[in-house]
Amino acid sequence: MVSQYGDLYEKLRLWVEDETRIGLMPIHRRRITLKGVRPLISSEIKREYEYLFGLVEPLTGQNFMMELPGLDTEMMQVFMDEFGKEDEESLHLILMDNASAHTTEKLKVSGNIVFIFFPANAPELNPIERFWKELKDWLSDYEPQTMKEVSQLVGEGLKSFSAEAISSITSFGYLMRAWANAIA
Repeated sequence: MVSQYGDLYEKLRLWVEDETRIGLMPIHRRRITLKGVRPLISSEIKREYEYLFGLVEPLTGQNFMMELPGLDTEMMQVFMDEFGKEDEESLHLILMDNASAHTTEKLKVSGNIVFIFFPANAPELNPIERFWKELKDWLSDYEPQTMKEVSQLVGEGLKSFSAEAISSITSFGYLMRAWANAIA
């Protein structure tokens, strides 16, 4: 598949893509306390949220993230349009799940983007899932009261991860071996 693009692009890049919901619902994690002391956590359910769309290049830890108000084809189109402007000289192979927003024929991407789909119902294969867990672990220490606070915290949280840390989190062995064999 990649060979059909020949010398059209300067560089070949592998990305993993996914979305996660972020909002005012509390993120519960285990906490260490004194024996017999229960940690105080909010359990108030607020149903305000947005979606964080993300692309991560496991080899380098480079990432491209956007907060968007929904998870549908229109929002995926906005995300892909913005990503397509970032590096037009490279061919981007993007591994993603089979969500309907990804597989619809209505979604139009630039010629330098190729989607490769993970098997259905296998989120454990997508390395960005582990990054979402780490980000939400970081966010669990805070109790934002507004969506503006959520957005600020997400921005701070994303900045708290270096490219090396993101690469370490998302460089699944099976994927790195497959990539090395594919470009050899």
